Amino acid sequence: MLTDGNFAKVRVLAEMAEACSASVSQLVLAYMLTLPGMGPAIPSSSSAGQLEDNATAAQLVLSAEQCQRISSVVGY
Repeated sequence: MLTDGNFAKVRVLAEMAEACSASVSQLVLAYMLTLPGMGPAIPSSSSAGQLEDNATAAQLVLSAEQCQRISSVVGY
């Protein structure tokens, strides 16, 4: 899984997250919440900071263009 292609995908997601003033995990969780039929996303966390970061993802509103770009990056 540690391939150049996967690292390139993470770099694109990191750039998108930075543009939204969000973390990569927030961006991806916000995207997951837009998927039809996804239902609730319950990410794990090992610290209070991670829990707060994950919870903040629900407040991130992604445009259709952002969702399309994320979809093209992750291959959904």
